[in-house]
Amino acid sequence: MLNNRLDAATRIASETRERVLRVIRETGYASDPLARRMLKQLNRIIGVFTYEPAFPNSSADFCHPFLRGIEESAERDGCDLLLFTSAPVCDGRRRIFHENNRLRVADGCLLLGREVPATELGRLVAEDCPFVCVGRRDDADGRRVSYAGADYVSARARLVERALALGHRRCGSVGPDAAESLADRLAGRNVAGPDVQAVSFASSFGPDDDATRRNAAR
Repeated sequence: MLNNRLDAATRIASETRERVLRVIRETGYASDPLARRMLKQLNRIIGVFTYEPAFPNSSADFCHPFLRGIEESAERDGCDLLLFTSAPVCDGRRRIFHENNRLRVADGCLLLGREVPATELGRLVAEDCPFVCVGRRDDADGRRVSYAGADYVSARARLVERALALGHRRCGSVGPDAAESLADRLAGRNVAGPDVQAVSFASSFGPDDDATRRNAAR
């Protein structure tokens, strides 16, 4: 009744309900949000893990627009964000699983990264850790991965259709070979222009590789 639950209202007599509400008004009672969260076993904390630095010096940062949207959504929904920064770097890459990981502190976790290790995705799914990837991910040892991603297929198809209308017959793609997003872009190109000559630049650009991007564009 104190939490405005409809099922409780049906079990409590209206006279009893009114007496309790009157006491609440007279005493100024307010429910304890921490106790309510403990009852639901939720902290209203969303974890965020990035496989690339979250705060690089370049304006071409991969994570920044996503982090900004996550922050705005968390604020709107009354949640706090926990940025996992204690993850060690192993073989040149950050790893979410380590002896001091705090995944269970948060109600769930958002994963960001150009490339996410399949072994870590598989373990997250196997251990029933609530998480969502930003961007489509297929490889998790055969397990289904929850994700939020852009419709690259339709977007690329529209771009190729526009290029064809302007008289172009060659289409270039720049990016890592194995990324799911690149596969979606290639699928969109094939839908709109199956006879278009494809030119690929298989490179994994870092945030400071603007010069390399310009050379590839030429």
